[in-house]
Amino acid sequence: MPRLHAFVLFFPAAGLWALAAVAAKMTEASGVPLWGLPPGWHGHEMLLGYAYAVVGGYLLTRPEPGRVLAAFAAWLLGRAALLVPGLAAPLEAILALAFPLLLFVLAGVPFARKAKKARNRVFAPLLAGLAAAEAVYQLGVAGILPGGPAPGLLLAADGILLLLFVMGGRILAAACSGAHQARGREVTRLAQPKLEGWGAACLGIMALADPIGLAGLVGGTLALAGAGICAARLKGWQGWRLLDDAGLAALNLGYLWLGVGLAVKGGAQWAGAPVFEALHVAVIGGLGTLSVTVMTRVVGRRVHKRDRLPAVTVAAVALIALAALARMGAW
Repeated sequence: MPRLHAFVLFFPAAGLWALAAVAAKMTEASGVPLWGLPPGWHGHEMLLGYAYAVVGGYLLTRPEPGRVLAAFAAWLLGRAALLVPGLAAPLEAILALAFPLLLFVLAGVPFARKAKKARNRVFAPLLAGLAAAEAVYQLGVAGILPGGPAPGLLLAADGILLLLFVMGGRILAAACSGAHQARGREVTRLAQPKLEGWGAACLGIMALADPIGLAGLVGGTLALAGAGICAARLKGWQGWRLLDDAGLAALNLGYLWLGVGLAVKGGAQWAGAPVFEALHVAVIGGLGTLSVTVMTRVVGRRVHKRDRLPAVTVAAVALIALAALARMGAW
């Protein structure tokens, strides 16, 4: 059976689903009620629908075609489960959890088994944490856990930010290292394992603290620490010397947005402001920029055999930056 690349299915589906989720949110914001959508649907689908599809397309690199199709079908069923009115809560939860659990089995477990270094086993607990976020969300919507959908959404958002910190950092370290070498520069220690470890620890503890009511000074302090570590990593990568490469510039911009978003979140938590509003900066700027750029680079390399970022992606990155700035101004 011919090989089926997961990104061929997941990346277009992610983009189309993001458009649908944003359109639904704009329709709702304009005063037109959308019947049947569960609480927090927009946030859930941007974090555990769109972002999860991007992660699946990126991490599912070796499974046979049948497993790729099964994973994609599970993702589709999870999206449909939240839209079917009157669906029994247990069935909805099972369908929503199918893809997170399957992705953990197909991608997380192999990473844990084959990793030669302890730091490379991080993706298994990250994927397990996102599956846990889906479970907490479902339990909250069903009224079994207090707080409704908010704790699950907060855990999902923090989990995505942690994933961006780790995965985005590794992509950037390798890409910047190769680019500096191609330009004849000796820039060493770009992997920054200690900074990655400290940053992952801060954001991991933050992800545990936020949903259980420690989202004030504890969560805020950890977010600010994560922002500082993002700045230190960006300084080490010296991305300002690679601005002639649009792809690397976009990746560095996305990581910068991640750091800025964490700083905004930390400041909001210290000030007692709504944390979800503050999280939009990191999610729009960080997740939006990094995901669009990574998807384009993956398709460019594996299908078109090129690294150059097309003009349409450059325009998308610029529009995402404007959206993040607008959201920051509105907040």
